Amino acid sequence: MKEPDSNDAEYIRLVSSVSPGSWQPTVLQSYGENTITMSAEVARKRAIAVLQAIAYADSESTIFKSLANVGHGGFGKPPQKNLKMACQLVQIMRENRQALPEGIDAFFGDQTQQATVALRWDGIEILLSLDEAYHHATSLLEVAESAESDAFFYKFLSSDLGLEPQVVQNLLNQFCSQRERTRLEAIAKQ
Repeated sequence: MKEPDSNDAEYIRLVSSVSPGSWQPTVLQSYGENTITMSAEVARKRAIAVLQAIAYADSESTIFKSLANVGHGGFGKPPQKNLKMACQLVQIMRENRQALPEGIDAFFGDQTQQATVALRWDGIEILLSLDEAYHHATSLLEVAESAESDAFFYKFLSSDLGLEPQVVQNLLNQFCSQRERTRLEAIAKQ
């Protein structure tokens, strides 16, 4: 098994959870040894912010590449005037866009020619391609929905049916395992 790499989105793990006693749906986001817990609502807002970051990075990339004549088909470098204008316009766009929440950033590297979304928490920075960022955002939404479902199931079994906490936890674990198995089987069929 390869070690997690700061540029590897596969190692951002998302898990639905329920806070015992309060029955609050939570999402656990892990990378390596670091885990943060957020409410399902915060996870949804974070997903929306990641999607917004994707739009920012993609638009910066498109503007820069079109103005700077990246891949202009000629020999040598594009005219310096075009590069300068492209950089200035991207800077103006960054200054005038709606701020992203702390821990999420979007940028286009004029040197790397890559649109990127950066996620930061607990001293970690993970750089994602737009496809990886999209996958992360949709996964956040999916896991937030799972957490809501788990919380409802947990409360129903505990409060309405009066089952013991350990029995409830075991049933919830089985439910979550079956949901994950069904999800993976659906992916495998595609």
